Amino acid sequence: MSPDLFGGQRGLSLIEVVVCMLILAVGMISGLSMTRASQTGLDAGRRISAAAGFAQAKMEEEISVPYDKLSQGGLEDKDNPEGFIRTWTVQNNAPHPRCSTIRVAVEWAGKTGRTHSLALVTIRSKGVVP
Repeated sequence: MSPDLFGGQRGLSLIEVVVCMLILAVGMISGLSMTRASQTGLDAGRRISAAAGFAQAKMEEEISVPYDKLSQGGLEDKDNPEGFIRTWTVQNNAPHPRCSTIRVAVEWAGKTGRTHSLALVTIRSKGVVP
């Protein structure tokens, strides 16, 4: 005769099945909530990357303009992608004479309606003083 591996039980009772289903359901619900949280984080990262690229493109455009042609003041981009607002300012003779400070800022609204922003700042020199 072979030994009985299950201790003489012929099957699972209804209570045991319900407890197993409850444990499985709790595990699945927690797994789904982690999926939602990770999706929210990925979406936020995607928006930050898009804003950084958008700001970098304008910064590169402003840096490529000859120093004497930089226009002082602040401007808002009229051709913004949906959900983003890009502005930039140029301050001549700041922080020193023969230097200009260029600042590009991008703002966007998150899923909760909260406004987020990202700014890039650089100082551009006219050249070496003789």
